[in-house]
Amino acid sequence: MLDSVPGSHAKAVVADKAYDTADFNAACRERKVTPHVHLLSLLHCARNDRL
Repeated sequence: MLDSVPGSHAKAVVADKAYDTADFNAACRERKVTPHVHLLSLLHCARNDRL
């Protein structure tokens, strides 16, 4: 679905905490889409390497 958004503008996706995984974040970055995911917690989240 992320691949089908037309245009060359900046793209973002909002997701709930179930999508707070390294795989989801990596897939978004591969597609040049910024993920905005509700964090499970600051101590245990897929984006901890970037905090």
